[in-house]
Amino acid sequence: MLKLYNSDLCPFAHRARLVVSAKSIEHDRIHIDLKNMPQWYRELSPNQSVPFIQHDEKSLPESLIIMQYLDEAFPGLKLTPEDAYGRAKMRLALDAIGSKLVTAISPAFRGPDFQLPADEELWSPLEASLDADGPFWLGAQLTLADLAAYPWFERWPLLQQRTGRALNLPPRLKRWLAAVSNLPAVLKEARSTEFYLEAMAQPAAR
Repeated sequence: MLKLYNSDLCPFAHRARLVVSAKSIEHDRIHIDLKNMPQWYRELSPNQSVPFIQHDEKSLPESLIIMQYLDEAFPGLKLTPEDAYGRAKMRLALDAIGSKLVTAISPAFRGPDFQLPADEELWSPLEASLDADGPFWLGAQLTLADLAAYPWFERWPLLQQRTGRALNLPPRLKRWLAAVSNLPAVLKEARSTEFYLEAMAQPAAR
């Protein structure tokens, strides 16, 4: 049985939840309080973060590694292109998502004083990496790239509260977000704006 160590607040853990839901993987989900992390989990997880999985006496950290492992190790919906060029395009998309989106906005989740990049600087590199026809990042097929990017968009209301920046997406990204937001797996794992705002407002345990 797969064990998924998770925090609903964490966008990286959200990635793993989306994959297990999209592929209908049977699993045990163990909640980890990131503000009061238990000592047993600190000793279990090599980087003391989520997500973390255990499967058949094997264990893995890191969201992108976990996503790829789950897609390869379990049957069901395939979230990786079968052809070599498609896989290369997906890796390029994952790199763009990590370097242009996650790196750019993650500091704003940790404090109110961070200034987000201007819309043009933030969205243009991502818009350029999207398939022209869509609706998903690489075209007609839902892939790991879509599920790797989505969690940060669901949390944008929290950034808007902290920075005053509305989510002003260019056309391709707006079309992409509409398509991904309505997927059954995404709807199943979605958390409300109120959840994020309340969770981030709670002080860490002392």
